[in-house]
Amino acid sequence: MLTFPPRTRLLTRYWESGKEAFTFLEVLASIAILAILAALLITLSPKIRDRFEAARCANNMRQLHVAFSAYIDANNHWPQEPEELWNKPPRDYGEWWINELKPYLDDTNAWKCPAVTRATREMSDQKRPVIHYTPTMFDENRQTPFKWPGQPWFIEIGDMHGHGALICLPDGSVRSLNDLIGSSRR
Repeated sequence: MLTFPPRTRLLTRYWESGKEAFTFLEVLASIAILAILAALLITLSPKIRDRFEAARCANNMRQLHVAFSAYIDANNHWPQEPEELWNKPPRDYGEWWINELKPYLDDTNAWKCPAVTRATREMSDQKRPVIHYTPTMFDENRQTPFKWPGQPWFIEIGDMHGHGALICLPDGSVRSLNDLIGSSRR
């Protein structure tokens, strides 16, 4: 039989007994290596981060579409922003939309694009936008928001993903402005 130095006997008991198992240190080392690789991958690849943010942004717009559809079903019209809001600061405008759809949208983060949040994190709270998607104004007719298939329901406040602002259409699809303009020219 082979003899091992005293400190490796603990590790060899598994091999001698015929059981194959990992030691606690091996598992811990593996987790640490995977965590380091994941951190490197995320920090070294802005493209991955940008794709994640674009996907999250599109998902937020779809959540807003569901909330707006539920609002229309419950109230028989598109939300009508009050005229006195037009002369108020942009923060009041954003807060009004959040409050108006709160019964239909639990997560107020759905109003925020991760890319806009990252780009504006250095701004003061008073300058940072409250919502990152601007809803279109429609009249009180229940059918108006569905009348034109190419009329956006809401638009992202800027070109944050490199293909033009994202736009949510009446069918719930989310497309970039460049894709929408390019397909209309064909």
